Amino acid sequence: MIPDCPVVDIEIAIEGLGFDTAIDGTLDPRPRRAAAPSEVLDELQTIVGIGPFSAELILVRGAGAPDVFPTHEKRLHAIMKGRYDNADTPAGLIEVSNRSAPYRSWIAFHLRSQPSSDSTARPKS
Repeated sequence: MIPDCPVVDIEIAIEGLGFDTAIDGTLDPRPRRAAAPSEVLDELQTIVGIGPFSAELILVRGAGAPDVFPTHEKRLHAIMKGRYDNADTPAGLIEVSNRSAPYRSWIAFHLRSQPSSDSTARPKS
């Protein structure tokens, strides 16, 4: 047992987080890849415990959508602000990400995978 950690009924926790939807096929990635990203994000957020950040993560990583820019991922945005001149506003972030279409998800993954100290090491462009 972890000190200072309350004992949790795992079945109640799983039920409360919507994991039953994974079992019944609601989170099947195949139809998610074919649908419009905005529709999938809206649908995912109807599941208890899934907000905007988690919905984007599920769509990009779970369903494998290759061309979605994560608009709720603050660490990625900070990295982009350090690398690109006009990435200091939400509109600027989207403009910069559009240069990576149709591989925005993959570029975001690549940027996040870089060491933190490397986030500003390259010249801005």
